[in-house]
Amino acid sequence: MKTIILMRHSSVERLPYVVPNDTPLSLRGEMLAQRIFIHKELLKISHAYSSPYKRAYDTARLSGRQVFADQRLVERNWGDPSTMEEAFWEKQYLDHDFKNKDGESMNEVNARMTSFMNELLARIGEGETAVVVSHAGAICAYLLNFCKITVLNPDEKTREILFRDTVVLSGKIRTPGAFILEWENDSLINMRYI
Repeated sequence: MKTIILMRHSSVERLPYVVPNDTPLSLRGEMLAQRIFIHKELLKISHAYSSPYKRAYDTARLSGRQVFADQRLVERNWGDPSTMEEAFWEKQYLDHDFKNKDGESMNEVNARMTSFMNELLARIGEGETAVVVSHAGAICAYLLNFCKITVLNPDEKTREILFRDTVVLSGKIRTPGAFILEWENDSLINMRYI
């Protein structure tokens, strides 16, 4: 069996003068990331990968492993904020080709995330565990390959994620929060959330 821990980055420090790609972890975010990496299911990590965004990279770094950054793991490009529809967040889950002007659709994000994950599955060996730190939108786009995702409350950005008719998550993806994906013969056989 191969295990991939698909993790959302930890909590960030909101600073008005920092561009979103360079947003650092807050002190609380560092503490939460250190805490998640001592969870029993994350103690066997042999490989660490991350979005190059600072908040994701710094979260992955706290795994204690050498981190390899990959551009395909970045957050979804939301596009021109001046053309963002109020109902955008809910619409993206109803129509996976829906996108804002100059932005990416869920299907486009899914394609780059799937490309990375397929390469990773081929690279890691049986019995190995890899952590992949990314962003909520990109993670959900990838999970559409295996899960049904339903919006619960668009104002609160809560969702329900079902894998094989079992609720894996109902609410928000925490910062950090992790989906444990277990693979047998390159087929996803189990998923849970911590």
